Amino acid sequence: MGMKSSYRGLGSIDIPASARSVLLVGRIKDNPTIRVMAQIKSSLAPEGEPIAFELNKETGFHFIGKYDISVDDLLNGTSTVSKLEQAENLLKDELADGNTVQQKSIQQRAKLRNISERTLNQAKKNLGVKSIRRENVWYWQLPKE
Repeated sequence: MGMKSSYRGLGSIDIPASARSVLLVGRIKDNPTIRVMAQIKSSLAPEGEPIAFELNKETGFHFIGKYDISVDDLLNGTSTVSKLEQAENLLKDELADGNTVQQKSIQQRAKLRNISERTLNQAKKNLGVKSIRRENVWYWQLPKE
């Protein structure tokens, strides 16, 4: 562990070095039926986003779509579940006790924690966070219990 992803394939850098694009497929530790394909090298175009699919004995192949995980996290066995939990915890902390906080402020804090906007929006949806507009500025607030 701790090696760069380009050195992890076949034990040699020669093959990935000669290729223009290299893809890696790895399993999600918390859910071994889910595989993620991520690009570890792209010298001709911008790097693509990781894409997930499920291989299940009962249901077969199922395309999931874009998946919020880095190549290093994929190789180390971490999953986006922890990122989603981090996003939910961030929202709970920021919006505790009925606080109303500017959307941009929360998005900046999430970015500092490497939480993608997509994951933050999923956490917002999961918690039922409400968007409130005041004087052309958006605020977020947890629903009252």
